[in-house]
Amino acid sequence: VSELRGKSDAELLGRKTELEHEMFAIRSSVASGSEKEKVGSIPQKRKEIARILTILRERELKQELREPLL
Repeated sequence: VSELRGKSDAELLGRKTELEHEMFAIRSSVASGSEKEKVGSIPQKRKEIARILTILRERELKQELREPLL
């Protein structure tokens, strides 16, 4: 998690996109009947995506707190 927190928003969004593409590829290969052993990595990838989204939301909320209310 600390490794993710050290990355910029753009890097986090890029990693999220990369994970989504990997998950899509795994699901496609499983649906076609090959590489069924990779199915177990999907929950790990989903958790990493959730961590990324959490970090981005925390940063967004922190930024809102810094801005003065109008």
